[in-house]
Parts: sequence; structure tokens; C-alpha cells
Amino acid sequence: MSMNRYDVALKIGIISFLVILVFLISMNFISEESASVAEKSILVQGVNIVLSLAVTCSGLFLWFTGFSRFKTRIGNYGIKWLMYATCTIFSGFYMQYRYGNEANI
Repeated sequence: MSMNRYDVALKIGIISFLVILVFLISMNFISEESASVAEKSILVQGVNIVLSLAVTCSGLFLWFTGFSRFKTRIGNYGIKWLMYATCTIFSGFYMQYRYGNEANI
């Protein structure tokens, strides 16, 4: 079974989001001096930018393509569409996780 581009985007987005959370939580457990140095580091800033872009781009990709892929799943326009349009990136991740295998790709 080969992974399609939607599954790859989901995995990239989720893993990047989890790494960001781990990084943020770990910042609470290091000393203030180390945290200050880490916040000013170009490498740390670069990693943060890359991870943020990975989450944002993969989530938006899943969200934009989800309008056509999950139209039959969401149904007629109404509150479900409003929820899907409002939650953007997280809606894209959730719909791919929950219904990705059922979508006509």
C-alpha cells in the first residue's frame, strides 16, 4: 500500500506540530540563561520557521483540497461547511485522518 500525497501531508503536519509542542514545553524546563541564548540563536529560529511552515503549508493543502474531496462526506452547505471553513488547518488534518481513505482521490 503506497501512501498518497494527502497522507504524506498529514504526517508532515502532525509530526511538525508535535515537535513544536515538545520544543515549547522543553523551553520551560531549561534555565533562563539557556532559554535566552536559544531564543536568540539563528539555528533555533530557522528550525521554528521551517516547522511552522511545514504545519501551515500541509494543513492548508489538506484544507483547500478537502473542499472537493470531502464534499459528499460533509453534505449540503450548512453548519458543517461553516465549521470546516472556520477551523481551516485543523479541519484539514482531521478530515484527512478520519475520512481520507474514503475520499475519492
